Amino acid sequence: MDTLPDLETFALFRSPDRMPDLDRIEAVLTRSEKIAVGLAEKFPANAVFAAHLATTRRGLARLAEARAALERGDRHRLDDIAAELAGLFTSQGRADRLPGLGLLPD
Repeated sequence: MDTLPDLETFALFRSPDRMPDLDRIEAVLTRSEKIAVGLAEKFPANAVFAAHLATTRRGLARLAEARAALERGDRHRLDDIAAELAGLFTSQGRADRLPGLGLLPD
């Protein structure tokens, strides 16, 4: 499972002082994608590397949606995407990075 349940009731990112760091998240995911591509090419039969690459690419695709939601002021959609990204990092064993990426409120 690479997503968290709907956290709408918590309104995690609906105030300007609580925002995910989209640029930093993109940098982490881009670096992760490069590594996963290399591993998936070297070990094509390894389903773990393929799954890691797929979830990483889903996360990268969500960033464009997150930026668009932020631009329109749609904090509800931003909440949903942030929850998905938090789930992605958690499923990849990187839950310790959530606070630094702005994916957990203070």
